[in-house]
Amino acid sequence: MSAEYSATSMLRTCVVPDLGDELIAALVRLNAVLLDLDGADPDSVPPPVTGGAALAAFDDLWNALCPTQRQDNHLIAPDGFSRHKPLSFLGISIVDLDILGATAQTLGLLLARGNEIVRDTLGAYTRGGESAADVVADIACIHGLLDLRATSDTRLLQRCVCNAEAGTDVMLSPEANAAYVRTIGRLNQMWSKGSGIPG
Repeated sequence: MSAEYSATSMLRTCVVPDLGDELIAALVRLNAVLLDLDGADPDSVPPPVTGGAALAAFDDLWNALCPTQRQDNHLIAPDGFSRHKPLSFLGISIVDLDILGATAQTLGLLLARGNEIVRDTLGAYTRGGESAADVVADIACIHGLLDLRATSDTRLLQRCVCNAEAGTDVMLSPEANAAYVRTIGRLNQMWSKGSGIPG
């Protein structure tokens, strides 16, 4: 079993960047979609989207992720002046992560097959020039962000962050700063929204 999992509680250690309002807005929309679809006929919209599983997983993720956003502390580059957005390291249930991934996949498949319930529900939550497919992509982005594989970089950053006093800025060594830059690059590949994750 990978070191990124807890053998006793089956939690995965996820690295979560502070995206401020972006992640919160994506989660709020996901919740609205799930609330609308949860009571649909399971023959038309199968689990985990219906039947409460997706909503239960969402509640766990919401409670875990919200405190990681809009933080006041920063990661400080070795020059002592440059400030990076904070990172949080959370133990998240791999069952919840699997349900989130399955939810995005199920909605994508149903939308591609012309499911009217899914199409109309997703369409009700589009913004600007978005399509229903963009809403599914948004959900997949949340999953991708949390599903980042642990590396020596993320483990080094986790030690830096978790050994610091809560709520304080963390000064990064040159090695940790390079690890941060590489990790943010990987996270940006998952969070393909807007202008990317700010450094």
